Amino acid sequence: MHTDFAFNIVNQMSFRVDSLQTLREMETRLKGEPGVTILGPITHGNALSLYFRDPEGNRVELLIDTPWHVPQPYRIPVDLSTPDKDLWGFIEQKARNARLQDAHRVAGRDQVEDRRRRNANVIVGMRFAYPNLRTPVTQAS
Repeated sequence: MHTDFAFNIVNQMSFRVDSLQTLREMETRLKGEPGVTILGPITHGNALSLYFRDPEGNRVELLIDTPWHVPQPYRIPVDLSTPDKDLWGFIEQKARNARLQDAHRVAGRDQVEDRRRRNANVIVGMRFAYPNLRTPVTQAS
């Protein structure tokens, strides 16, 4: 069996840590490790993560969960040296904005679907009233 691949078949390894303090300590320790490349701390809204590549090039994620749900994909860079209160406030604000934007996006998609249904009914009605009608008829909204 041939196992040499031109790419890494594992996208990443993810590990939960117990606290923001541990995440910060790991960032500091990893910066001093030879062959480790810090890819950066980010928030996914529902997690605060530190990404890095180990000396073998594997991508690793250390994370802590947050109390917020955010539609994915979502990725905002953060600075782990920010004081706790400010960092959590920043993440919460971004998470709430992302949920609001997603709600608007979904509402917008629903409005487009409603408009398509109304237009389809107009077209069907026109074809019923005018059976020889061959060109599509649309209604301006």
